[in-house]
Amino acid sequence: TMCETWIASVRSEEKILDALQKGAASYQEYINTHSEDSTAVEELAMMMISTQNYDYAMEALDYGIQQFPKYAQFHVSRFQVLFYYMGNFDVANSYIDSLLQVFPDNETLAYMGFMRNYQFHMMQHEGKIVSMDAIMKPVTNYLERQPKAVNRLFLHKFCKAYLYMNMKTINASKNEKNGIE
Repeated sequence: TMCETWIASVRSEEKILDALQKGAASYQEYINTHSEDSTAVEELAMMMISTQNYDYAMEALDYGIQQFPKYAQFHVSRFQVLFYYMGNFDVANSYIDSLLQVFPDNETLAYMGFMRNYQFHMMQHEGKIVSMDAIMKPVTNYLERQPKAVNRLFLHKFCKAYLYMNMKTINASKNEKNGIE
């Protein structure tokens, strides 16, 4: 019956939650005795993100940043949680700006800066791309500093293609609304 199915799903969710709690406790116990293991801290943070426990994820990431300040992935993940999951745009905005100063040669952060600029640009200009240069600035700055970066061409072309595809999608949507094919 429907009720039995619901009870089974609740029991299944309870088992999953219990396993996640035990897993998180194991990670925390391990981290307490192996504070030099950045991978364990990162795994704990990713587990918290995947279960939508963003406050705990932030705690794990803050701990990771405190223990491993030069490990950029903790900073990238912290920005993503602030920006994409928690919607704390003001903090995320200033955070990515400071990260781009501290880690100017980090390709992932350059891409995150691009995505931040894109999101803010679209919000400020009612879904229209007004200035590609403003959006591309973090990537352009990175490419100027890293003329021999392995992924240089891919990063630039990917970001530009992302913007062009978005522009085409917006234009196609407008044309569809106006009855133009």
